[in-house]
Amino acid sequence: MNNNSRILTILSIFHCILGGIGIISLVFLLFLSWSIFSDSVNPVLNIIVSLFGLIFSICLFLSGIFILAKKNYYFSLILACIESIFLILPPLAILGLVTVFILTQDSNKILYKLK
Repeated sequence: MNNNSRILTILSIFHCILGGIGIISLVFLLFLSWSIFSDSVNPVLNIIVSLFGLIFSICLFLSGIFILAKKNYYFSLILACIESIFLILPPLAILGLVTVFILTQDSNKILYKLK
């Protein structure tokens, strides 16, 4: 296993961890919004935002799996660009920027068989 493969493995582990934490917490939040916040002004908005976050967390977890398998390069790259937009969550933004930096290196594109 060369250095680039190790870096991609570590990157995929971080994606899977953050995606898994997001999935677990947002499933919990969906149940909370359904039961506790049903009397709030706009419970539909709470559920829509929670579903968007859940879908994003699932995509983040899938990106970790794809990076480990070295497949779907553009899916992981586009998701990393979207991750870097979330400046409210610094670990997610930093992971997105690092992922973009690592995936755009020519030596990693060779691992994905793009060049």
